Amino acid sequence: MSDETSDSRTSFGTRLRWLMETHPQPDGRPWTPGSLAKALTAAGHRVSRQHIWKLLRDGAQPSFALVDAVADVFGVGVETFSERTEPELPAALYRAGELPPEQLAHLVQFVRFLESQVEHPHQDPDQ
Repeated sequence: MSDETSDSRTSFGTRLRWLMETHPQPDGRPWTPGSLAKALTAAGHRVSRQHIWKLLRDGAQPSFALVDAVADVFGVGVETFSERTEPELPAALYRAGELPPEQLAHLVQFVRFLESQVEHPHQDPDQ
């Protein structure tokens, strides 16, 4: 990926365009929104050409399932679309999505607690 697309603030649409431009279809033809929609639908993730266009223009946010399906079509890892560099993070997020609802709710509460500790660390009451 170029320096522009490896920037951690790079949008999903930019990363998707980069993949479409640098990873041709198995038959060697370049990807189009329509051909990508067909490939995703054939792989079991039904999506329209119009939705691919919205993603490319950053007019829609993809679900994790769609990111996973796109990564499979291009033969890359989901971390290609991540702003984080920890290699275990995508696998952990994927596994979290398989938790039963009550356990997922606990995980969400714990993540919110961790976020609160980073944004507002506990301070000594004497300060």
